[in-house]
Amino acid sequence: MRLFVSGDTIISRRAILNLNNFLNKYLKGRFKIKVIDVLENPEAVISEEIITMPFLIKDLPLPKSRITGDMSDENKLLREFLIL
Repeated sequence: MRLFVSGDTIISRRAILNLNNFLNKYLKGRFKIKVIDVLENPEAVISEEIITMPFLIKDLPLPKSRITGDMSDENKLLREFLIL
């Protein structure tokens, strides 16, 4: 999965921390996150059609999903990762 953030901001750091905490709680050892700072890689915004930050693209497990926000809504993440 790829987490797109915009610089070293409070919201970016919060999204990284929240997502890591969630994944360690529910999928420990079964995930890989690539954090992409769009300030350093602006073409990613265009190629992935991203309009808000932070933005997570989850390719696996299927189905693919796109999640926006600071990753603090555990119920939303549970639904998106099909952990019920």
